[in-house]
Amino acid sequence: MDEFKDTKAPFVQFSLRFMVIALLLFAAFWGVAVTVYVKLSMHEQLKQALIDRKKVECLVLLYLENHPGEWPRSWDDLWNNHPKYHPGQFTPSAITDMIAFDKNLEKHVFVDFNLTLEEVANQTPSNFTAIQTANPNWRDQQPEFIDEFLRYVRASQKKSHEPPGPEPQ
Repeated sequence: MDEFKDTKAPFVQFSLRFMVIALLLFAAFWGVAVTVYVKLSMHEQLKQALIDRKKVECLVLLYLENHPGEWPRSWDDLWNNHPKYHPGQFTPSAITDMIAFDKNLEKHVFVDFNLTLEEVANQTPSNFTAIQTANPNWRDQQPEFIDEFLRYVRASQKKSHEPPGPEPQ
């Protein structure tokens, strides 16, 4: 009987070691797979957040185009200025065609409607708070786009201070 136990013990030890190693490899594989999935998912969420912010920036620029010198006071100001909201009222452009009439933007992007156009024009990419993604971890992304947006804001501010041109006859 002792001989039978001696031959069985190494096989059991090998089997246990094999199972532990297989389990560890399986856990490591799934750990890596979940990490990659989460990273890709976060990247897609970040990308969508930046796209949503860019859409809102475009809505604000449309508003500024039609209301020089004024910063919008509410989402209604932005949506009431949207060409899809009032079809035929505005001339379509590349910007307006790009923006879908999507009220979900209000959930994903924060616009500080309490600011004035002058306050926004005085901001820089490092202290820009006028339009932000809802997730604070994704703010301060792509300062070159914020800088471009601020150039348009400053141009609108300057345009509002220019004397009106002659009336067309």
